[in-house]
Amino acid sequence: MWRGVWSYFKALWKHWVVLVSGVGSVIVGAIGAYLKTNLPYWTFWVLALVCFLIASFRAWRDVSNGLQLAQSELNQLRTPKYAKEQLELVRGFYKNLDEHDKALLKELRLRGPMLEPQATEFRLKWTGKRTLGLLHAMQYNTNLVVQLIGDQYQINPDMKAALDAVFGETEL
Repeated sequence: MWRGVWSYFKALWKHWVVLVSGVGSVIVGAIGAYLKTNLPYWTFWVLALVCFLIASFRAWRDVSNGLQLAQSELNQLRTPKYAKEQLELVRGFYKNLDEHDKALLKELRLRGPMLEPQATEFRLKWTGKRTLGLLHAMQYNTNLVVQLIGDQYQINPDMKAALDAVFGETEL
């Protein structure tokens, strides 16, 4: 709460100083020059009050816009980055994978881009069998993996959010 109050007073001070020392001073100076006389003392207090009221509105508007922006960002973060259909599709693909392919997919998610020989070595550690073309087959069969350059693969960016949700469900 105090942070919001402090940001309001900071914005109020900033706007008030700009108005009083900028536009307000120019207007009062121009009126004094036009009348070729010194203005009464109270005119400066009226200027300060009018600038304070304008600055109050502007500070309120700044803080209000900041709160609205923060609220819209929170709402955007709360909405899933995938559709229900895509989540169901990824669930189906993931369910049809064997435990070794699921482990390879999790390793690919953690490690980032992976070469086909690295996937072969990973499978060799798990099963003791040397299987070639694992990532290519996973790309062809599930679309959860995409090929980058040569034989380098990564998690499909379009499926990543839904795949993360599926990983979260299976880890429970």
